[in-house]
This record gives sequence, structure tokens and C-alpha cells, in this order.
Amino acid sequence: STLERQEVVQVLARWPGEPGMLLVRSRYALGWVTEDAPLSPPLPGEGPHRDAWISGRRARSLTSTTVRADATALDSLAPAPLELDGDVLLPLDPSDDTRVLFATTDGIFRSEPLAAGVLEATTRPLTRRAFLTEAFRHLGEPYGWGGGGEGRDCSELVMDVLGTFELDLPRHSARQAEAGSFSIAVPADMPDDARLELFDRALEAGVVLLHFPGHIMI
Repeated sequence: STLERQEVVQVLARWPGEPGMLLVRSRYALGWVTEDAPLSPPLPGEGPHRDAWISGRRARSLTSTTVRADATALDSLAPAPLELDGDVLLPLDPSDDTRVLFATTDGIFRSEPLAAGVLEATTRPLTRRAFLTEAFRHLGEPYGWGGGGEGRDCSELVMDVLGTFELDLPRHSARQAEAGSFSIAVPADMPDDARLELFDRALEAGVVLLHFPGHIMI
């Protein structure tokens, strides 16, 4: 799989060599990256900014946006601006909902205030309209197994869409199938009309994930 932009990763071990390798864990995957991967410095050991990255509220940009560091908080040269789109989730500043925190290879920064209407918090109602709008935002994007080739596979789509509502699912489709409120087995010999009726009843409870070996869909 691939790491998301601005995704928090935990470095678990180093493997020597040229280049060396880092064993890292994200919220959904475990794997290796090269030691020269463009990671930020470590998060601070404690405090509100660390808490914001690990467990705080997140937001994403509703439009393509350029985020710049707050110049008043800098004691060195400003980092390069960060280009945002709707796929990047960033922690909201704990003291100001008009700002986000972002990371570069130079450090962890607090942004300048962003204009009203630019940010959308992930703690928002999971309405049918909001869910469908978010899902269809990805229409026409390329498919990529395991998130490869700049694409997005089935379980990554499910994870990303629900992630914008502060619902964190596992990365693998089989684990996602076990993450809901309840599950319903659909026998292979069930007639189509009975199967559709079963799906309609399940839909009354909320979002339905339909899983069969190797694939999941909404």
C-alpha cells in the first residue's frame, strides 16, 4: 500500500544498508519505507499539538488551497507552502478552527488563518446527501490495486470516504467487512428478489458495505 500525504507514521525499527530501511506503521498499514523518505521531524513528546496529530479533530479543504505557515510563530525561514486538496486530512489547531497543523521535512507548523468556507471538519453529520457527494467526488479517478500507480482501490475508497466523517476503518476489505454494527451473510443460492429485499432492509440502518472475497463496495 502507500502512505497518505500528511499521514502520521510510527517508526518501529531501522534496517541497515544503503539506503537503510524504516519499518513504519500508519493508522491502516505496516510496511517499509527508505530511510531517506521525506518524513518530518518527530512529533513533540507531549502537548496539545502532539495530541492534535494523534487523536484530534481533522479537517480537509473543500477547494484546491495553498496553506502557508504562520509567520508570527516562525523562528527560522518559512517552509514551502503546502498545496491542499480534498484528499488531505489535517489536524485542526486546538486553539483556532481557522488554522490547521501541517508537516514538512523542516518541521511541524501552524498555518495562517484560512478563509471562511475553505475547511470542512470531519466531525460532521453522516447524511445520505453528504455521503453520496463525497463518494461521487472520486468518480473518474484511476483504479490502482493497493493504492499503486496514483490510483485508489476498493478498500481505500471505502476508507477514504468514511474517513472524511471521522470514521476510521481498517485498510483491508476483509477487515472492513467486520467493522460495521452488524453483518449479514448472503447465501449464494438466494434468489435475486430475496437478495435485493435483504439489501433494502439493511440500507434502512445506514451505510451498507457489500463484501465478497477480494472486493468490497458501498
